[in-house]
Amino acid sequence: MKKLVCLAVLLGVAGALFAQSADSVDVFAYNASQLAARFNGKTRDDVVRAASAVPAYEATVTAANAVPYHVVRYGKPSQDYRVFVFKSSGQQPLLGVADNMPSVLALNKKYQLTLALAKQEFARRMPQSFMTTVQDVARSATYRVYQNGNEFYLFENGLLTRTFTNAQDFSAFMAAITASNSAVTAQQAQQQTVWEQAQQVPNAEDNIPRYYYNSWGGIVVGGPGYGYRRPHRHTHKKEPVALQPLTPSGPPAGTVLIRDIDGKYMNYK
Repeated sequence: MKKLVCLAVLLGVAGALFAQSADSVDVFAYNASQLAARFNGKTRDDVVRAASAVPAYEATVTAANAVPYHVVRYGKPSQDYRVFVFKSSGQQPLLGVADNMPSVLALNKKYQLTLALAKQEFARRMPQSFMTTVQDVARSATYRVYQNGNEFYLFENGLLTRTFTNAQDFSAFMAAITASNSAVTAQQAQQQTVWEQAQQVPNAEDNIPRYYYNSWGGIVVGGPGYGYRRPHRHTHKKEPVALQPLTPSGPPAGTVLIRDIDGKYMNYK
């Protein structure tokens, strides 16, 4: 009897596991449109339970209009990915799915979000976009800004971080960055001036008199405030010594010498 009960339990567990495996969904096997249709009317819990993969990113984000949304992403933005956007309140029903740049930008525009998007994919899909580099001195950051028509896409560290839907908003952003950079540059120049002036002010300890012994044992008071000069060894000037006239020790220069047979000079003794 006990064996039958154990067998029934095992069969029940196996059946439950088989049913769960049969209901799991490989999110990377379907595109965004197919996933949106498959999970139509489902909640965040339904999608996460059914997905065979583990989310690489999940968080509640706030849109530009202050509305919160819940985002679940499978995969990295620079690789193959699937992004699910849910309402943040209630049971968190599904709102949309993205799997490429056009669908990501569509969700961003519809819900005023900034879903992650790799700069490489944007540049590849939008080669006609005009790109410029913006330096943010205060944050020590470099932005890559792509313009597509009247829209501007700002990338930082290779990911989309901000979108401007009109030129007026982007111009206001650039004006703020320019003013911030100017303020930081002026502050740095002021600090540099103060530092240089500080190097020119003598230290209070430098005005303390210092006593030195010169080379002949005399005491010298020194220090910058006392006009001290570094002591040096004094050498007495010696009087010149008169030289005696030189006496020739041989024949005058140019004399032709003639030797005899015994080797002695014949014309110079």
